[in-house]
Amino acid sequence: MPHAAAVVFRDFDDSERDLLVRTARTVLSEVGSPMDPAGHLVLRRALSWLPAPLAEKLGNASSPSGLTVFRGVFRVDDVALGDTPEHWSKARGDELWDILVLMLAMALGRPMAFPDRQEGRFVHNLLPSARRSAADDARLDMLRTEDAFHPQRAHLLLIASMRNHGAVPVSAASIRHVSPAEDDVDTLMRPHLPIHPGSDHAPARFADRPTPVPVLWSTDEGLMMRFDPGRTPLQDASPEFSRAYGHLAEALADATLPCNLGAGDVLVVENDVVALGGPPITARRHGRDQWLKRALVHTPHGTRRRPAAEAEEHGYGHTPLVTDLG
Repeated sequence: MPHAAAVVFRDFDDSERDLLVRTARTVLSEVGSPMDPAGHLVLRRALSWLPAPLAEKLGNASSPSGLTVFRGVFRVDDVALGDTPEHWSKARGDELWDILVLMLAMALGRPMAFPDRQEGRFVHNLLPSARRSAADDARLDMLRTEDAFHPQRAHLLLIASMRNHGAVPVSAASIRHVSPAEDDVDTLMRPHLPIHPGSDHAPARFADRPTPVPVLWSTDEGLMMRFDPGRTPLQDASPEFSRAYGHLAEALADATLPCNLGAGDVLVVENDVVALGGPPITARRHGRDQWLKRALVHTPHGTRRRPAAEAEEHGYGHTPLVTDLG
């Protein structure tokens, strides 16, 4: 796990974990399915049942580096959890954990989802693949910000660890841990190339031309980034942009931290500050493969920090679902 200077840790005790599970069970009995957006109002109400100190802790993911670990926020019984699913669509009996992840997402903002990704679920299962090409491995290992192609991408990303027997880390690199040269920053702040949707999004019926976007922009809190080398047509870049982009990629690689999440830990990532990646993992199909869950969150603060020009982008025709809390 990264050292405390790079990551903010928030620890949870047994009484807090037990209360969260009891609350999630109550919500699940009323909602029936975490996939039902109508149940999000019930989740929102459930947060008000929690003691103020616990609710405040769940809603505080502020960190200078954009990385916060809620350590041991869930009590995961490895035996009761059952076998790791072979595919996200085959996950069964894990609705309680989805409710817990959604509760945390709700405490931080508004959960969101893309209709074409994992059937529009608000909580995704991230699992090793038995079939993956060398190109897939290279792309998964590449640092990137989540859904960088879209102007309504998540502001926060939650990665919850259900099982990690092999201590497989999540790689994270914060723009706050690098110091790009002034010339490189100037170059990367000018829109030059677009970022395309990933293969986990269905092709959209879209006739418009891709919109060039800045890689970096400046805020009162420091630099922010929109970074996905695997989906950026770098072959079309100018020599100046290529050099600056290459310098940034190298700096982020040098600043990468291995985040080793144990069962019950949740990594909260500021999506405009931190690029994530991970080593290629081949599924062993022995029932104990690594199992992560992911949730995407919109926040008003995150929206205010982004360039105003993003409001004019088309998003390639993809429209995310964002929880309406009234």
